Parts: sequence; C-alpha cells; structure tokens
Amino acid sequence: MGSQLAGLTWHCMVCGDERPDEAISVYHLPIPGMEDQFPGTRTNVRYCNDRPNCTARAVHYNDPEEQAERRRIADQQRMAATKREERKSLWHRLFGPSR
Repeated sequence: MGSQLAGLTWHCMVCGDERPDEAISVYHLPIPGMEDQFPGTRTNVRYCNDRPNCTARAVHYNDPEEQAERRRIADQQRMAATKREERKSLWHRLFGPSR
C-alpha cells in the first residue's frame, strides 16, 4: 500500500501550497448552522501539519475573517499569475517563442 501512496500530494486549504501526504493533516470542523438539523455534520480542513501558522488557522477555518483573508491571498496569487502570463505574452510578441 505504501508504494501506491508514494508521491501523493494534497493542497493545504489554509496556505494553498501543494504538499506531500505526510505533511498534511485533516481537522474536522462543525458546519455552522448544520448541527441542529444534521448532528455530527463536519467539514474537513486539510492543513500543513509542520507549519504552525497553518495549524493555528485551520481551527478557525470557518470564521468570516479567516475566509476573507484566504480570499485576499487567493486574489493576490491570481493577480501575480496573470501578470506573469502578461509578461510572457509580451516577451513572445517582442522576441518570438522561447527555444
């Protein structure tokens, strides 16, 4: 079984980094507003188990402030990726495709 999991990776839901299986843990959080209707309902939060910041933030994953912070970080990452693609496109227009 171990050889089948070799190379398995997961994305940390807190920082967004892709990490090897052994560096990811799962925290089970209740889903706000669902406990009364569906007792035991939980959401799973994958987080880096070797990064204190990810571990601490996983506990508060459903907090509105934490969600806003994750959206802000994701927006920054998308903007950076867009800028890289724009620079690459400009480079290709000016100098042709890379060899």
